[in-house]
Amino acid sequence: MIQLYKLIQHYTKQEEEFVRRIFHNFEEVDQNGSVVDVGFIDPNEIIIIQEIKKHFNAQVNLNGGYDQAEKQQVLMYPDYFEVSNPVKVIEIVYNLKFDLLKHEQIMGTIYNLGISERKIGDIILADDGRIQIIGSKELLATLVTLALKIGRTPVKFIEIDQVSIKAKSLNFLKKSTKSLRADTVFKNLTKQSRNVASKEIKKGNFFVNFKQIKDITYLINEGDLLSIRGYGRIKIIKVVFVNQKYNLSFETTRGEK
Repeated sequence: MIQLYKLIQHYTKQEEEFVRRIFHNFEEVDQNGSVVDVGFIDPNEIIIIQEIKKHFNAQVNLNGGYDQAEKQQVLMYPDYFEVSNPVKVIEIVYNLKFDLLKHEQIMGTIYNLGISERKIGDIILADDGRIQIIGSKELLATLVTLALKIGRTPVKFIEIDQVSIKAKSLNFLKKSTKSLRADTVFKNLTKQSRNVASKEIKKGNFFVNFKQIKDITYLINEGDLLSIRGYGRIKIIKVVFVNQKYNLSFETTRGEK
């Protein structure tokens, strides 16, 4: 069995805590025959789990609730076990005529209830305003019992059999930037100042391909998925260098031009 200190050398500083936790989870499964619920994790964390799994006699079960799921709930278990990994599909019922709820409002409500992020899978918002959430049974129980409003909007949470909506259509937009540095790209995509962009990155509010980036000089590449806290996600489709500028073509659910 590989030793933790050797394994951890292959990961970034930001990934170390997660690597340590997953390593010890696998040890618990391997040595004690335990079943460990890791919770919902992102694609980069799934890759880490699959890499560490190679060093243990354990299995991993993934369930994101629907075929296009980004976040997956993970169960670790011994080779000789059979387990199921059910997740809940929760629909938010509210009056679509008067308000359209936003992702950040939903997450704010969930966090204010003290629910761990590991209990929350994908949040799917449709073009018509309907919303469905993939989550754990604990998330469902808490929302049904305690969440009567999101912001000022009265809501109800109901369990449904399966995901029945499609995520919002993506907007295809273009912007130019003088540099592909993280702070410059952040500045141009959010219309913030360079100073604000730098502070937000250093605070840990900027992710590239699900990895937290705190280095303002980090270079963005074609194909990268950017996540900017408070501004949503942006997929860089194409980068073309013309007239001393980088022209970025990207997809986003945000509608700003």
